[in-house]
Amino acid sequence: MFKKRRRYLYKQILAADDRACQVRSFDNRLLYTNPKAASILGLQTDPFINFRNDKENQTLEELTDAYQNHLSFQTLIKKDQNIYDIRLIPIDKAILIIVNDKTATNQTYQVLETQLDVLSEMIRQMTVPIFLADHQENILYANPIFLQQSYLELPQIIGKNYISIFHTKNPNGWDIIPMKAGDENLILGIKKLKLAEQVSSDVDNLPVPAAIIDIQNWKILGINRAFSTTFDKDPVDLIGMDFMKLWNTESQKILHDIYPQLTLKKNNLTRDLTTLSSEYHFRAMWGYQDEHLVCFLFDITPRKKLELQLIQDQKMQALGQLTGGIAHDFNNILTAIIGFSDLLLQKYTPEDPSFSDIMQIKGNAQKAASLVGRLLTFSRKTPIQTKLISVHDALVDLTPLLQRSLAPISSLKLDAKKNLGCIRLDPNQLTQILLNLSVNAKDAMPKGGILKISVNREQVKKSRNFANTVLPSGDYIKIVASDNGEGIPTDILPHIFEPFFSTKEKSQESGTGLGLSTVYGIITSAGGFIGVDSEPNVGTTFTIFLPRFEEDKSALKIPQKSIPHIFLPNKNNKIVLADDEDGIRLVIKRALTVKGFDVIECQNATQAITAIQENSDVQLLITDMVMPGMDGEHLIQAAKALNNNIKAILMSGYSHEFERHTANAPLPFTFLTKPFALDELLSTIQKVLKD
Repeated sequence: MFKKRRRYLYKQILAADDRACQVRSFDNRLLYTNPKAASILGLQTDPFINFRNDKENQTLEELTDAYQNHLSFQTLIKKDQNIYDIRLIPIDKAILIIVNDKTATNQTYQVLETQLDVLSEMIRQMTVPIFLADHQENILYANPIFLQQSYLELPQIIGKNYISIFHTKNPNGWDIIPMKAGDENLILGIKKLKLAEQVSSDVDNLPVPAAIIDIQNWKILGINRAFSTTFDKDPVDLIGMDFMKLWNTESQKILHDIYPQLTLKKNNLTRDLTTLSSEYHFRAMWGYQDEHLVCFLFDITPRKKLELQLIQDQKMQALGQLTGGIAHDFNNILTAIIGFSDLLLQKYTPEDPSFSDIMQIKGNAQKAASLVGRLLTFSRKTPIQTKLISVHDALVDLTPLLQRSLAPISSLKLDAKKNLGCIRLDPNQLTQILLNLSVNAKDAMPKGGILKISVNREQVKKSRNFANTVLPSGDYIKIVASDNGEGIPTDILPHIFEPFFSTKEKSQESGTGLGLSTVYGIITSAGGFIGVDSEPNVGTTFTIFLPRFEEDKSALKIPQKSIPHIFLPNKNNKIVLADDEDGIRLVIKRALTVKGFDVIECQNATQAITAIQENSDVQLLITDMVMPGMDGEHLIQAAKALNNNIKAILMSGYSHEFERHTANAPLPFTFLTKPFALDELLSTIQKVLKD
């Protein structure tokens, strides 16, 4: 009886809860649901079916895993434009699922936080008494001048009803303005200013620009000193001027749009305006005094610049993700091409006419793999790996890329002598340096021109001044890149290496402002120096000094054999191969089967786990890193839980996956970077099985 009564009370409590509440047993039977949970979670076997879609959602997978293992868990799930707070609570062989719709709360909080930030900054700066109160008339904030004139401290008035201070709801000489911030009703109290056609001393002493405007024709009737200073105009020129003419086209449209609200004496309006030159940005706060508009301007130029930089950074991040994704897919294709080329090479001898054709296919695929490596570096998907680079050979390889970057109306002239020596850089960093200089030169030559790149060895016997620093004595490789373009203005020249500085900001093809700053960072990190000389309408010259190194003869690569070295397993080794790419599975399975391996082919992690469960004698798991559902890393963990003796090889086009795990040595797998040749795969398998 008591249990039934308790169960009844529990149901009543959950039914009264305004959140979605659902109780399910550990064996997934639905025990209770309130109406809201029925609509959000549904009544099906899968309680989270309504949150699933075709895209992989790691958070949702973690939630499902916690539910299946009867664990406490809390997370946020986004569906369409809605945000849900989902919580799991285990209770007496059952689990309580609570879903709280946070969409409205989140939106209100963001709007309120933004608007209160703006308001508090404006209130703090103004030299007239101002307070902010909630809808119950309790003071939330007061600016310093309010405290000074009332002889009170801020802790004394926070939370206090403003009527108890003024002894009236509408104190004489004050504007009490109801306003909204998100869904919150607020009250703004501002002491009235003595404004007239000639600006009073109260306004004139304000640290923020202020203007009195005729609401009928937008003519400026009065300004303070800060206003004339901001627009760098004589007060005589500003008085009587059309206020609209101070702003760009977009801002003028904003002013036209809010005009009906201003005529209704809505004096709590705030709008962002941009000057006619588009150089400065202000947040305009509007009031209404007597028969005229009052406009206070707060400089938000630094914030706007940061917003633009953030937007540009997000574009670069999205581009990097896109590039990385394309490169990953391309690596899979190249792995198959190189693998099938190796299979064909086993059927021909070097004397056969087809042998050289196959070698050409394989060679071009390997060149494409090098290009993919550069793409992954640009998208931050591979770690920086410096090595000695022959300057002459590197420039010869880069010449086609640089010529394409200058096409169609500009051209490249290269002067690089042989046997100059080496520099120590990541090859992709050298590409990044020269490509940035080439693109900048193209932009500086809109009518066409020539970019000359000369490379020489220079031995600096005595330290000397160079590019606002000191160039130490030493042996250097000197790279000089000169164009005959428009040149760089003298006022801009000192800023060109600053992050986010770009002269393209006002054009349609906005620059990132990161090109030359990246070049500067790479060169200085390598112990080098960079300087620039420019003359308007003559051209620009970049001079780079990088430490010179002698070529390490012992580090020269041994030419790869045309036919892969193939070995036979000592016994019938059984291998599980998991990869979602059909071409890769086919080429690897054929290569391994011919050499005596028993290969179980799997399209995903689920099939691989099943294969390992059904075959206790599996010795090796070969898996791709990126697969739908479970990735390769977690598949290896699951496989070792089933068979601790199983060895593993993880394949991926992202070598940074290996770098990320080096701190957790020993690794539970051997890493193999895509694309790879079959002899590299076979030697890796041989090493893993022997170990």
